[in-house]
Amino acid sequence: MHRGMYRYVLGIDPDIEKSGFALLDVEKRTFVSVNSFRFPEAVSFLSTIDKENLLVVIEDSSGTTHNWHVTNKDSKAVSALKGHNVGLCHATARHLQEMAEEYGLKAMSVFPLRKIWGKDGGEKISHKELSDFVNDMPKRTNQEERDAMLLAWSHAELPIFVKPKPYK
Repeated sequence: MHRGMYRYVLGIDPDIEKSGFALLDVEKRTFVSVNSFRFPEAVSFLSTIDKENLLVVIEDSSGTTHNWHVTNKDSKAVSALKGHNVGLCHATARHLQEMAEEYGLKAMSVFPLRKIWGKDGGEKISHKELSDFVNDMPKRTNQEERDAMLLAWSHAELPIFVKPKPYK
């Protein structure tokens, strides 16, 4: 599926409570909408969105190893809970893709983007870091919305400007 042939890219970062949705106008390099939706609201949004020139990109962490947050200090119960929650996010991703396809949208699932942000380069992107290269940022965003925005932006193959770290 060639990304360059789409006018709009909808990035979706699935989560258990609310998923991040970011609809990018690729030509204008601006986000038409940025939201967090519970599953029923997400399905409703997908049912009403214009299908023309739209690619839906859904983050799906199944099969990845770099997106786990288990540490050596975690108990078995904590590790099991983290695994359970990752499984719920994976299920949400699969159901959202099924719904998008049911509504005639072109949808693809992708691995999570690597965390290259923050002081040490291993964090999720902050509002400030995203605003360094995205025009017309909303005043406030949550992590799911930022991840959805970054997903849409990167899959539209738009440039991401990362400020070099100062030399020490």
